[in-house]
Amino acid sequence: MKSTPPVRPIRVSCENIDCDNPQSHLFTPTEFEEFISNGKFECDTCGEEMSAEGYRIECFLCDMEFEGYSLSQIPLLLEERCANCAGREEWDAEFYTIRIAGSWSTEFEMYDWSMSPKAGDDLKRKGRTDYWEGIVHFCTAEEFIAIYRDRRIKAASTGLYYKRNPDKTKAVCVTEATISNWQEIKDTHGEYGFVFRKSDIIRLGGAPVINLPQSVIDEMKSKGEVIPQTLWPYLTKLLLPSPTSQKKIDFLHEREWRVPQDICFEEVQPYAVVFPKNRPGIDGEELILQAAREFQEIVESDGFSVDDVADALRRVPHLDHSKITEQAATVHAWLLRNGVRSRDDLFAFVESEAVFDFLAHVYIEELRRPVATPLDPTAVGTWGAFLYVNGLRDDNKELVIGQIRQTPEYLGVRDVETDAEWRTEE
Repeated sequence: MKSTPPVRPIRVSCENIDCDNPQSHLFTPTEFEEFISNGKFECDTCGEEMSAEGYRIECFLCDMEFEGYSLSQIPLLLEERCANCAGREEWDAEFYTIRIAGSWSTEFEMYDWSMSPKAGDDLKRKGRTDYWEGIVHFCTAEEFIAIYRDRRIKAASTGLYYKRNPDKTKAVCVTEATISNWQEIKDTHGEYGFVFRKSDIIRLGGAPVINLPQSVIDEMKSKGEVIPQTLWPYLTKLLLPSPTSQKKIDFLHEREWRVPQDICFEEVQPYAVVFPKNRPGIDGEELILQAAREFQEIVESDGFSVDDVADALRRVPHLDHSKITEQAATVHAWLLRNGVRSRDDLFAFVESEAVFDFLAHVYIEELRRPVATPLDPTAVGTWGAFLYVNGLRDDNKELVIGQIRQTPEYLGVRDVETDAEWRTEE
């Protein structure tokens, strides 16, 4: 892994030599982006527009840098399409790509544009929704960042003997719960996590927790039986809640495993990571996205395949079927990215006639596509899925139309029509 370069602070200050009390601020890239969005660039003392140094503005697709802009000009620049990317088909950029380098939103958009999520299909067992070959260590955002920095999940004292023998009961706690059963565990331990292959965890000595009923513990004591120290990290007392108690003491649903040593990434590399899409707003937050780029994100999907997508696309009205086989894998990735993540969602989505009727109308009117088959599979996976997940509201319709009007195809159509009108006038 490449080391992360230190973030250089961005200084915003008043350079008016006649100012009695010139302001000066130091920002991280994310804080600077928030400062820009607030739109107040004048010094509180003298009212002159301040200056900034140490920041970079770039296109996160082509890395083109933009220099020489004043603070008040930056918000306008961020609402422009990159001149280097516009019209270049290989970028497939139907959105604004000029951003403050190093900010959370920039890092997230870079990740979101290039992400290739995993559905964990190679960890699943056919016909089983209750079992898979994955193991997850869930944690908080702060813990996730610390683990990624150290490249290590540190073992801690746990289990039946952790109070009396803390040094001999250290283990990393993980779960074999399947993706659809994560929410309660996330609520308890955190929404971030590292996913491993079960075979790798077993190689480190990992195994399911041994839950001992109190009656068994008492019987062993009465007979003077001694549990070998090797088993101590795996042991825990089996507790079940009483019908009248509101206290949660039953953890069997967590399907816990333990690894009696640190999990070092140099020895066992994560299969994938888990994280929510909201910005955590803490130091080192950019490392969350760096981890996602390195190990890939596993998505909560019930595993619909590329073949399932191809079958589903054949039900979509207004669609050019000749491109389904070629574009099915791309559509699969876009559907997962846009939030269509279950088989039920997939087939409900392709039955959304209102979405496809609207999208077909837009492609005919704006892109001059053929009336019979104006849609292509990628259009279905991108704008169709966006409208299905977020709703066929007027603001979402306007957003889609606005983005389509930024595409090279739209601009090319308009250039041809303008040229035709000019020739007619001649």
